Amino acid sequence: MNRSTAFLVTGFPAFRARNLIHELTRRQPEVEVVALVHPRRAAVARAALDELGLSAGPVTLLEGDPAAIDFGLSGAEYLALAGRVQVVHGAYSITLPDRADGVEALNVCAARELVEFARMATGLERLVLYSSVFVSGDRSGRVPEDELEAGQGFRNPTERSLAIAERLVRNSGLPFNVLRSGHLLGASDDGAVDHPSGPYLCAGILISAPPDTDLPLPPFAEARLPITPVDYLAELGASAQALLEPGATLHAIDPRPVSLGDFVRLLAEALGRNLDAELNPGAMTRALLGNPVSKLLPKNRRGLLEILTTGGEYETTRAADLPARGGPDCPPLADYLGRLIEHVRKRVEEGSLYVELGEEPVFLVA
Repeated sequence: MNRSTAFLVTGFPAFRARNLIHELTRRQPEVEVVALVHPRRAAVARAALDELGLSAGPVTLLEGDPAAIDFGLSGAEYLALAGRVQVVHGAYSITLPDRADGVEALNVCAARELVEFARMATGLERLVLYSSVFVSGDRSGRVPEDELEAGQGFRNPTERSLAIAERLVRNSGLPFNVLRSGHLLGASDDGAVDHPSGPYLCAGILISAPPDTDLPLPPFAEARLPITPVDYLAELGASAQALLEPGATLHAIDPRPVSLGDFVRLLAEALGRNLDAELNPGAMTRALLGNPVSKLLPKNRRGLLEILTTGGEYETTRAADLPARGGPDCPPLADYLGRLIEHVRKRVEEGSLYVELGEEPVFLVA
């Protein structure tokens, strides 16, 4: 193991960072990965390392607060870490759209501290920020990968705070890359996810619809549905330094355009169900009547569907070009939809498809 240099990952043991660390250690087991873990999540982090089989491997857990000044470390600890980190992966942020309290403070402060640490890292080669395509806010039409600000408004505090965080990194003068994911889906080999995003809730409604009803085509069916399997995002993060030029932003979403209607049609086909191809409000009502998922959904279902889709058409030139250069290729939705369906069914049976969020911000990091 090369103990003289290290990769720093923030956000562990949350979903993105957990998958990223798995991929980093798989690709470069000789390099130490330092996972900066909030003290309130330390016990869960140790258990996650056990599950990954990395307890005795190249991962060091360092307790600290990614959103606090100097990560809450002593001066000596902070400087020692800065002296050997080559690549910083910033995955400590809240991406859930239905959370307001504390999201802006956590996301913006974490980005600021990430930049300050990267400036102190004398051997820094790259800072990789994990962001979201939803920094585009209420934009419609083409959204270039390298464009952040176009006078857009934001639909919730999460979108606004992620855009501010990205701006801090972009204006830092550091060698950075930004990876903007869409709705985060489980790994393509199992479909499992920690906090189910909008596509999972939509799938839950349709999977549990009464068997004698046609599945409804929901409102906004033609709007884009940007999706990102978490294993694909992890592969992009682990290969960003080798494949992306400093300063490049990549829309880390399926480069094959997927609409909400496409998602529903594929679900209907996989379930062997008929689809009501018209935008029929009555069909949605019938699908919810007697549907056990109705009790598991947030009250504002229309708001959920509006946040689920976007008017943006995200440029994916870089993502589409990567496979030809030895980079990762996003698996088509049809290849792993069956595994997503099984995960949704299990969560519906457990009554955990949608969990009301009342935890402190540190527990809501994606």
